[in-house]
Amino acid sequence: MGLAFIWLTLSPFHVTSGLNVDPVVSFLNRDQHDKYRYMTLGFGNALPKVSTYANASSVDGEYNSARLLPEMTRYGAAQLTNAKFFGSAGMDSLSAMLRHANHYGLKYIFVHDPFYEPVLVFAGWRHVETFDSGEITVWFKDDAPPARTISRFA
Repeated sequence: MGLAFIWLTLSPFHVTSGLNVDPVVSFLNRDQHDKYRYMTLGFGNALPKVSTYANASSVDGEYNSARLLPEMTRYGAAQLTNAKFFGSAGMDSLSAMLRHANHYGLKYIFVHDPFYEPVLVFAGWRHVETFDSGEITVWFKDDAPPARTISRFA
């Protein structure tokens, strides 16, 4: 029983359901930010709360079997929010999504794990805001067009 508690404390797979996502939801629901898509990185199981309360849509989600975007299916990673845990497949999928962000109207990325920040800098994203004393950072893509309906045959 002690090993189980040690694993929960020291494991790199921390449960993040206690993460305060209210500032993220508030950001997405103001100033017409919902015209664009967003993505979260490092949110783990706090991702569904954001997608439930935000008016904006995401390119990621909890529906592994329904993924039809080529950036997701080509590499075999389950969720972009936890890309680093899927090794090279996860990071390749994330890189592909960042390269094709304009195609999906992806303009905002919310980061709860600083591991992803160098990837975003390298891909040309800009840090614009911070929430909860640095727990969550907001990244922005200047030239992203508004989101449009995604056709699986396009």
